Amino acid sequence: MTKILVVPTEKCFERIGGWFQGFRPMENDGITLGLEELAILLERKEVEENPNFKQLIPYIVVMSKDRQLYAYQRPAKNAEKRLAGKLSIGVGGHVENETLEQCFWRELHEEVMGVDVHLDLSFVRFMGFINDDTTDVGKVHLGLLYLLQTTATKVVHNNAKEIIWGGFKKIPEIETLFKTGPVEPWSAIALQAICHTLRI
Repeated sequence: MTKILVVPTEKCFERIGGWFQGFRPMENDGITLGLEELAILLERKEVEENPNFKQLIPYIVVMSKDRQLYAYQRPAKNAEKRLAGKLSIGVGGHVENETLEQCFWRELHEEVMGVDVHLDLSFVRFMGFINDDTTDVGKVHLGLLYLLQTTATKVVHNNAKEIIWGGFKKIPEIETLFKTGPVEPWSAIALQAICHTLRI
């Protein structure tokens, strides 16, 4: 059975400054390391619907040097019903028997191609936390938002069957898409946070 990294919800919010809804900016990487120290590995089935624990999810937004973001849309028939047909700018997943940093790179390489960490990487910036307690899924997850800038001019999804389309788009284009189509809640929160940080 799969074990994933979780933090007791009460201790989690104590460590990051109290409960919040939406986005909390936090540029001190030591805070994320602090969370990792509080984390424990539990069976995924034990915590999937248990709001007493927050499942830690590195959530990575890839940005080109000219400030375009990698965006994509999932098909209506998706393996995860909650994501079916939704627009997204983030890639990420559960931390398994690994560190947060190891999970970050594993998820990045599993989901997208074109970002070579040795040649193309310009910077990785930890921006803060995403919490959305308005849904049952959100109540059991905590997102760690990272902005990764790359010199790559093209990024593609590793599994074309998992998306309808994907690629770099200008932020105003993404904002327009988000106004008209179903959007992954964390992506909507992340886009606002990035626009605010970059003063767009």
